[in-house]
Amino acid sequence: FTVDGDHSIVRGLATVGRFTSDGDEDGKFATSLALGTAEGKVLIVTPTSAGERKVVQLNVNKKITALATWTRSEGESGADLLCIATSSSLSAYDVESNSDVFYRDMPDGVSALSIADALPGSSAVEGGGSVVLAGGDCNIKGFDRGGGEVFWTITGDRVMALESLKPSAEGLQQHQFATSVLVCGTDDYQIRILAGEAEVIADITEADAVCHLVSLDHRNRFGYGLANGTVGVYE
Repeated sequence: FTVDGDHSIVRGLATVGRFTSDGDEDGKFATSLALGTAEGKVLIVTPTSAGERKVVQLNVNKKITALATWTRSEGESGADLLCIATSSSLSAYDVESNSDVFYRDMPDGVSALSIADALPGSSAVEGGGSVVLAGGDCNIKGFDRGGGEVFWTITGDRVMALESLKPSAEGLQQHQFATSVLVCGTDDYQIRILAGEAEVIADITEADAVCHLVSLDHRNRFGYGLANGTVGVYE
């Protein structure tokens, strides 16, 4: 499908999720595309079975810096949450009920988001559920679904990219409390791999700012992209 209109979509501000119920099937949630615009709006575009599309517009009225889909944990029911980051806030938004699940002021801004199954140091997450990680100016914070802060660590510079990895069995034995590790890319050319708030298991220096990180097999391999156009893979 295409998205028409006068909206200017910002590069990198796009995420796919099941945010609203499917009118054709009870208990089902339709797949939608959420897009952030330069005008401080989020467009949620949902194709319909009739070949048309439904567009919901959210007015954030701030500069949007990152979007992420917070899927339900295994066994949970309900729609996904849409995480919306701005230069001064983070919200977990329930599109279906048109309400914030939580809203947090972020004085250091948010420049990158990632959803993690779990992190060492985040044992306070109720029910052992997933967390949202928000990287800003020299720090990373993690929040549970109630908006409680369950993770905090400092970084050397502004966080440009975040990605969560599930470690190998050998990695789990070495870091027995970890079900995932966090890869962080910053403006000072660093890729840092964290197995806890204060446990850095790898620190890699690159040739330029690290702008992109992506998990390739959700275990111990990830790709990266730099501001100068360089791309690569680490294992």
